[in-house]
Amino acid sequence: MHYDDREVITYHSQDIDEWCFFDVVGLLKGDVFDGSMKLWWKAEHASFEGNLEPFLDNNDAMELTTYAIQNKC
Repeated sequence: MHYDDREVITYHSQDIDEWCFFDVVGLLKGDVFDGSMKLWWKAEHASFEGNLEPFLDNNDAMELTTYAIQNKC
């Protein structure tokens, strides 16, 4: 998928019992993350405009986990 000529990467089937910010960084380091990028997430059916949430630390990882569990996605 692409947005505004930028690549969007999605990962599925993550273990929510072991999910944390550092796991995300570890996944992305193998693909595109160089340590200086900002990470964001959005609700499954939300648009990019005005619906991106920051992904900066374990608190944001827990917010994403809570969203995924509540919305079964």
